[in-house]
Amino acid sequence: MADLICLQEVDMRLFDNLWVPFLNECGLCGNFQRKGGDVAEGLAIFFNRDKFNFLKCENVVLSELVASRSSGFEYLDDCLKTNDEVQQLFMSRPQVLQVSVLSCSFNEDVIIIVANTHLHSRSPDSHIRLLQAAACIKHLESVVASVRSSFPDKHVSVLFCGDLNSTPEMSVHRLLTTGVVHKDDSGWRKGEFPGFDGLEIRTSLKMICLSDTSMLTNITEDFFGCLDYVYASREFQTVIVSDGWPAYQCLSAQASLYITVNPSVNFVDESLWSQVKRTNRPKHGTHHGLLVLNLLEYVLRRQLDPAEDPFERLLRDYCPMEAQITVLPKSSKAARDS
Repeated sequence: MADLICLQEVDMRLFDNLWVPFLNECGLCGNFQRKGGDVAEGLAIFFNRDKFNFLKCENVVLSELVASRSSGFEYLDDCLKTNDEVQQLFMSRPQVLQVSVLSCSFNEDVIIIVANTHLHSRSPDSHIRLLQAAACIKHLESVVASVRSSFPDKHVSVLFCGDLNSTPEMSVHRLLTTGVVHKDDSGWRKGEFPGFDGLEIRTSLKMICLSDTSMLTNITEDFFGCLDYVYASREFQTVIVSDGWPAYQCLSAQASLYITVNPSVNFVDESLWSQVKRTNRPKHGTHHGLLVLNLLEYVLRRQLDPAEDPFERLLRDYCPMEAQITVLPKSSKAARDS
């Protein structure tokens, strides 16, 4: 069972009625952050309550963060103001960054900042995703500085998970791993928006990618590729791994990724939620509501053996492996563009 789970596209009702009671049986507790606007879904971070203690959250709506012109964000707002079309699109997006600050019970010297996001998904809008990623990183830099100020004797590291709707060769991944995106980067769609030339972004928070970028995390009828990632600051690898956190060995194993990113929608490997959707389709088609009701009834009624892995038990009982496996396409264009 994972010690940390980051979910995207979580329905508000399902967080309370499905995920919380089910994962509570697994020893995890968590919190939810709704997207901006009228979107009835959001992000969720769950953590093993025996290994982590919740200190605080630093959740933000990305458009509101940039519009606030807080210290360090003025240049992003100034860039947006050079083109009305780009500014209106960015400010209308509901994307959020969920941040939970956790102390480690297994190492009192360590604090982990767990971040979770789901960037804008419309394929042509790479410039919007790049601006959103920049806002995420700048906010995380601020949170890191704040936590280090409050806990000067602690080792502070960052774990950043999410559905970035960007493939590994795109600018978002490059920004997160190198800390730099230049003004002439192709991700800005230079020349397509009069007056909007993008900008050079530099960040001190350079991360390593812990997940395998060659893995297909999204498969639909017209696309397949890697859109979901797990990143970590250099401190995470140095402090956590050297101290022998048992989770790290599983982090690099794709068959059982220890920190699960977006199992509810995009992961199509051997994760629980993907198999539940794929094997359930022959019985219920793509009727998501019926699937959810069946799962909820199972979770609430089924008595789990404490010695068993609840995910494996659910998968074995509810969706036997001999069932036909069919890839489930994304639900709707509206959902993809949210």
